[in-house]
Formats: sequence, C-alpha cells, structure tokens
Amino acid sequence: MDPMTCESPSRRAVLAGFSSAALAAAGLVLATELATRPAAAAVPTVGPVGGPNDDPLVQRAQAVVVVPRRRRRRVCWWRRGRRVCTWR
Repeated sequence: MDPMTCESPSRRAVLAGFSSAALAAAGLVLATELATRPAAAAVPTVGPVGGPNDDPLVQRAQAVVVVPRRRRRRVCWWRRGRRVCTWR
C-alpha cells in the first residue's frame, strides 16, 4: 500500500463516527447533570401526627353488600345432527 494514496472515507463511516460522538456527548451531559443534581430526601412519616379523625384524608369505611351474580357458562348439545353451543 502506497502511503501517498489514501482512500477517502465513505459516507457511512463518517455518519457512524458522527453519530457515535453525538451519542457519547449526550451521555456525558446526562451523567454530569445527574451527578450535580442534589438528591431530594423524602422523610417518611412514622405514624399519624394527630388522631385518625384529625386527618381529612382518612374517612370512615363503609360496608358494601354485593349480591353474587349467576355465572354464565358455555353449553353445547346436538340438535338435528349439528352441534350447537350457546351461553346459559
């Protein structure tokens, strides 16, 4: 191979190099943003501060009686030499 003749890079190689560099730069920016952001510390509440009646979000539970519905099932039988299937 002659050192004076150098092949020019193809468009595919140039675009691949450019996209790799752009992806690496975006990852670096994202990593530095996450590293410099202060962590928000969430303080868990151990128990209710006041009584349960003091909290507006706590409500009295109500019992709901639900009547069980009849279950439908698929039933098949023979009628006039043919199989018939319906819900019953």
